[in-house]
Amino acid sequence: MKPAVFLKDNIACKEAIGAMKSSSYDQFPVKHHETGDLVGMLTSNMLMSKLANKKVTGIEPISKIMTKEFRNMSSDMPVSELARVLER
Repeated sequence: MKPAVFLKDNIACKEAIGAMKSSSYDQFPVKHHETGDLVGMLTSNMLMSKLANKKVTGIEPISKIMTKEFRNMSSDMPVSELARVLER
């Protein structure tokens, strides 16, 4: 299994497109560029939609469009709790 690929929140949208093309992934966890804390998620659909609708340009940071609402799940989470989270 390949290691997880993270994007930093301050990279430009066009750099994120390059990362998506080179890795063949269509969604990425996003880390804060200084602290390394997980701060969001970015999907190719989200990115392309915002670019196509001119909500952002290729030079703007992905922090403007990433989703900041996501669930963290640990490997020791009970299956019943995991199922409840995933059903939402």
